Amino acid sequence: MEELFYECIEEVETTGALNLVKRKQIWKECETDSHEQNVNSRIVRKQLAIECIKKIIKDWNINSMPEIIKNYLTVLIQEIERKVEFKNSFDIFRLECEKEITEKDNFCIGYLEQAVKHLIKIVNADEPLLSQEYNAIDSDEELDFDELDTSYCCCITWKYQMIQGNEFERRNRERTFWIWYIEKAADIQGKKIEYRSKLSNTHKIEEKKKCERKIRTIEEFTKEINGDFEYIGCEKKNKIVTISVLNLYDNPICPVCGQIANRKKDFIGMAEMGKIMNWKVQFKVKERLYFCDNTECDKINFIPKSPCDYKEKKANFVNIKSIQGNEEVINELFNNA
Repeated sequence: MEELFYECIEEVETTGALNLVKRKQIWKECETDSHEQNVNSRIVRKQLAIECIKKIIKDWNINSMPEIIKNYLTVLIQEIERKVEFKNSFDIFRLECEKEITEKDNFCIGYLEQAVKHLIKIVNADEPLLSQEYNAIDSDEELDFDELDTSYCCCITWKYQMIQGNEFERRNRERTFWIWYIEKAADIQGKKIEYRSKLSNTHKIEEKKKCERKIRTIEEFTKEINGDFEYIGCEKKNKIVTISVLNLYDNPICPVCGQIANRKKDFIGMAEMGKIMNWKVQFKVKERLYFCDNTECDKINFIPKSPCDYKEKKANFVNIKSIQGNEEVINELFNNA
């Protein structure tokens, strides 16, 4: 079993994340043919999911997530651990999350809510992603949002709740979370893992410096939001600046069946970022919509999934604003555009 944990650590060191295949292996590792042992295995999986939620509670950032949600969540977890009725506490927590998501489009809270919903499924039965239905699923991208597991959603919340963190800091937080997760999984099962990072301090400092950039042009601002964006132009109306870009990221492989798609057309999407002083900023993104020609595939069409997804773009936007002088410069660029 220790070998698996070290394999998982090696993956996190290499990729910065722990994929679904490895997480499933951790969840399955303690199973045997013994019914009694498998009951204990379900308890281990439940405890591991609970520990993920408790980590978020312990390091709660009130600047990005309302404290009232933390308080409701704390009560809910306490009731789950005491094995008492928790439906009312769960409903209150869920309603407060929905309010925050509706009013502020807070995706961190959205992922936290899904983490708890998945935990409830584990508590009531077992880890859903270990059922036969998900045997062929080996990546988080293949899952619908309401199927994402507690550990993955907690990692997203942990990664992005530090709202002013730069790209380096976010990557480091993601790596740190998964190392913690592996060590916690080992600890719950009575195993001791000795971990030493292979990343040198020099490498970390260089990576951090790359993420601390000053903005001089709208083109540079666009690239900082997403390195795959090619600036086309911008329009201003009623204190809304709309930046038109071409998304250069391309991947014609169907995410479901793996077949290369030959048919495509242009697709225009909108992405709202937030405000720069008095300017509301949104991106008008031109990208490719592919059509899967595999008649046996359930996927009719798809847009290539960029590594810089909506979460990353929003986080990049907040970080750019937080760098001293950038917001004033960008505001002036918009005024003069």
